[in-house]
Amino acid sequence: MINNDKISVVVPIYNKEKFLSRCIHSILRQTYVNLELILVDDGSTDGSFKICRKIEKEDSRVKCISKANEGVAKARNYGLKFVTGKYIMFVDADDYVKDTMLSSMKKESNNDLVVCNYQTKKEEKTYNNKLVNKKFHNFEEIKNGIFKKNIFPFMVVPWLKLFKMDIINKNNITFDNITIGEDACFVLEYLRYCKSLKMIDDVLYVNVVTENSISRKKIKFLWKYNQYMIDKITDLYNVRKGDGIWRFLIVRGFNIELGNTSKSLKDFLSTCQRIKKTDEFRSIHWKTIDDFKDKMIIFMLKKNFYIILWMLFEMKGG
Repeated sequence: MINNDKISVVVPIYNKEKFLSRCIHSILRQTYVNLELILVDDGSTDGSFKICRKIEKEDSRVKCISKANEGVAKARNYGLKFVTGKYIMFVDADDYVKDTMLSSMKKESNNDLVVCNYQTKKEEKTYNNKLVNKKFHNFEEIKNGIFKKNIFPFMVVPWLKLFKMDIINKNNITFDNITIGEDACFVLEYLRYCKSLKMIDDVLYVNVVTENSISRKKIKFLWKYNQYMIDKITDLYNVRKGDGIWRFLIVRGFNIELGNTSKSLKDFLSTCQRIKKTDEFRSIHWKTIDDFKDKMIIFMLKKNFYIILWMLFEMKGG
């Protein structure tokens, strides 16, 4: 029999009036009713806060709080201060969840972290991502299992997860106040203190990609943010320079940096040159990389095949 512990859901909001009602009502429609919804308005200048206040008056489970605009990381951290549930989930304000998300995740709450599958909606296209049912039984299994191409993308976002508040509080885990990568740092720091991780293939979360999504914005010199995350992970997980996890993180960072500038050949060529000047690139040999596509990217950078590489990134849409 599943106990009825409260689940807190934190939604950071900044100028999301177009999507906000859909997001909020998808949470309040949950079949698991013992929840509290914490809406953190991060200084919106549109009608978002008005929508929040209206729904707060209609449902006693809703708590609406407001703060000056300081970014999503500080908004989530502020929301954490108001959590009274044993478990917590994060939902982005332009996304929404399936009616059974909380109940399905709660069934697996004997694990320190539960991760579900999700659907992506981008413009007129919708597709399901691939996550298999799998359990990691201890930290070593987690460390050896999550740094894989088919799993790691699910570990770098705070949504689609059920966290335990006692792990967050005991280890003082918060979102770092950086432009990119604060999500990954939070989740991966949390995982450092987990003894079990359960992944379920149920598609329970819908990620709506909009033009204003920060993940779609082109950030100049993105590598410094990737480097911040890599340094934090290598410290938390005691990863040595040159080992498999380190190579995975470095090559992933190069991939993100190249994709971020692939719309402009001039910017792409500049990025290639910048990557080649890093100590990390000089330390990697393409023959040591397991994944074939990653191996070819490093090989082409080493051999100065920049135009061919740019064409490949253009073909896959950056």
